Amino acid sequence: MKKWMTCLIVLVGATLCVEAASWGGRSSSEKRGAGPGLRPQMERRSPGPQPGAPRLDPRRLAEAGVDDATIQKVVQLEYQTEQQRIDLEASLQKAELTLRHLMRGEDVEEKEVLAAADAVSDARAALFKLHVSTGLEIRQLLGEEILQELKQTRHARGEGEHRGPRS
Repeated sequence: MKKWMTCLIVLVGATLCVEAASWGGRSSSEKRGAGPGLRPQMERRSPGPQPGAPRLDPRRLAEAGVDDATIQKVVQLEYQTEQQRIDLEASLQKAELTLRHLMRGEDVEEKEVLAAADAVSDARAALFKLHVSTGLEIRQLLGEEILQELKQTRHARGEGEHRGPRS
């Protein structure tokens, strides 16, 4: 057990040294990373579409033939989802902070670190499940025909074709 803990401490120490050495040429926003083995903290997001919040345009829904009552249900669902997403992202940030704090401590307790890692994993899973469940609820509210029509009109307008930097 002592050998294993010694190896873990040496590994963490080596990772910290490598990480510290690589920070020399980074900008200040890049230096605010999460630490070894963790993803960097996310910058504040723009008010555009967010994960977990599909943000369907009510005008486009009306153009696709969706009735006003269903449009209001979709708007309400998006509002509730956005509130939940904000809470879940805050929980994720707190869990990541706790894990970073534990990993940077001098006496690293394996059980505490693994519990903190589980908390991070659970928070990420909760965000993903929110995204999936919202998509399923919208699919149920709108139906496959409306979703296909929206997809076709979005594709015809040239929206949503690229999911990353254009090369």
